[in-house]
Amino acid sequence: MLRLNTRANRIILWGPALLSTLWSAGPAHSQVMTYRITLENLTNSAPNSGQPFSPPVFFTHDGSLTLWTPGETASDPLRQIAEEGNNAPLLTDLSLAGSAVGTIRVLSGPQMPGTSQTFSIATDLSTHRFLSNVWMLGRTNDGFAGQASLDLNGISSTPVSFDLLGLDAGTEVNNELAAFLPSLGGPFNDPENGVVGLHGGIAGTADAPASWNFTGPVARLTIVAAAAPEPSTVFLAITGVLLAAGLRRRHQA
Repeated sequence: MLRLNTRANRIILWGPALLSTLWSAGPAHSQVMTYRITLENLTNSAPNSGQPFSPPVFFTHDGSLTLWTPGETASDPLRQIAEEGNNAPLLTDLSLAGSAVGTIRVLSGPQMPGTSQTFSIATDLSTHRFLSNVWMLGRTNDGFAGQASLDLNGISSTPVSFDLLGLDAGTEVNNELAAFLPSLGGPFNDPENGVVGLHGGIAGTADAPASWNFTGPVARLTIVAAAAPEPSTVFLAITGVLLAAGLRRRHQA
């Protein structure tokens, strides 16, 4: 609860109703929040096992953007992440998206199995309330993981965790052959012309060893709201209340 001096406390006894009016009648106010995010790689951490993550990309945005939709064809930037771990095309697209994009964070990588990274990201919920993120499952043909358009309005000071399954971009056949796996130095591509869906894991019947397989969630994201809206937002609203109080007192005099 906001604490004011004694005189202000007397004024604020009738101020909440006016404050509510100011918020509803005035222009939209910024609602800048900071979120603390931890990304864990849940895949098998034994030697030569599991799935390293390519450098993860996190960004906030408005409702006009969608990173991917299950059952639909992957965009070229998503394809390049899923097949090569190349996030440059996505970052270029985000830089050209103008006001649709808020904050962009690129984490260090590769993030190895069994490790975690924690970072903060700030966004204005009045304009960029959605969070999207993506990275390659580094020992697959076109596997990736992440979230598309998580609504941050649902995240509070109580941490919330999301277990993420491995996804398949549907852009390359999962042949698991060395010639088609960047993790084994393969330079070739075997187009699939499919759609985004769940990944079936590593079969281990070709060049990719069975130890690279994954079942269940491949990653866990834990998100918590770490800071309240900007103090300036609250200050401006309270200032309006106090100014109105002064005018009323002067009028009564």
